[in-house]
Amino acid sequence: MVNQSFVLCDQFPAELLSLNRAYKMNRHTRRAIEVAWRDAVFWLTKAHRPPKFTSKVRVSVTFVVRDPERRRDSHNFVATLKPMVDGLVLAGLLVDDDTEHLVNDDITFTGPFDHHKPNTFIMLVREECP
Repeated sequence: MVNQSFVLCDQFPAELLSLNRAYKMNRHTRRAIEVAWRDAVFWLTKAHRPPKFTSKVRVSVTFVVRDPERRRDSHNFVATLKPMVDGLVLAGLLVDDDTEHLVNDDITFTGPFDHHKPNTFIMLVREECP
C-alpha cells in the first residue's frame, strides 16, 4: 500500500507566532494572526482539492526564513502550527486534529532558496504506516 502525501507551499500570510510572543500580545492582534494562517492554509488546500486523509497523518512544516542560523526553540512555534492544522481540518483534508488522527508535528527552519522570497512555508502532510 502506498502512503498518501500532500504538500503546500506559499508565502507567509502573517508573521510567525511564537508562544512567548502570543502570551504577551493583545488577544485581538494574536487572533488576527492565527486567522490569517488558518485561512491561508484553508484556501490553499481547497484550491488543490486533495483527497481526504482518513488514517493517522504526520504534519511537518518548514519555515524558510532569512536567518535560519538564529537560535529558535522550534516547539515554541506551535502557536503558528496549530492554526495551520486547523485550516487543514476546516478544508476537510483531515478528519480531526486529535491524537487519533494526528501523530506528531514537526517544525524546522531553513534558509532561503530564493533570496527574493525568504518568508515561505512548506507544509507536508503524509499518511503514517499502519
